[in-house]
Amino acid sequence: MPRIFICYRREDSKWPAQWIYNHLADHFDSESVVFDIDTIPLGTDFREYLNKEVSKCDIMLAVIGDQWLEILKKRLDQPNDYVRIEIQAALERKIRVVPILVGKQPVPKEKELPPELADLSYKQAAEVRAGADFQSHRKRLVDELDNFKKS
Repeated sequence: MPRIFICYRREDSKWPAQWIYNHLADHFDSESVVFDIDTIPLGTDFREYLNKEVSKCDIMLAVIGDQWLEILKKRLDQPNDYVRIEIQAALERKIRVVPILVGKQPVPKEKELPPELADLSYKQAAEVRAGADFQSHRKRLVDELDNFKKS
């Protein structure tokens, strides 16, 4: 069973990320899915904690909504941008990162990303968008994750 880390921006995709977590926790188990920063113990350096949690995962799901890139650009000079820390740690460790598109935007292009996140632009994405296709999108994601655990 893969250990899955869900990375998202609260301002951008809180509810879609929660739906994804609920479905994955039901399908796998909640111990296999890492979700949200609320579990960081008080007084702990969040950079170290997130780095450690990312290092334990097999797959990172980077949930990308319509405001994701705009928020990233505003926070480029902020060392405490959790999303950037998490994705960068996964990319550096060669952990599989799957962009999960929950809005209308595509995966950001390499030139739109800071150099440490540039590889994200080349990762095959999955759509998990609200609407008539939500169930088929969700099923495809779960099926792909099931295939990963078998390999």
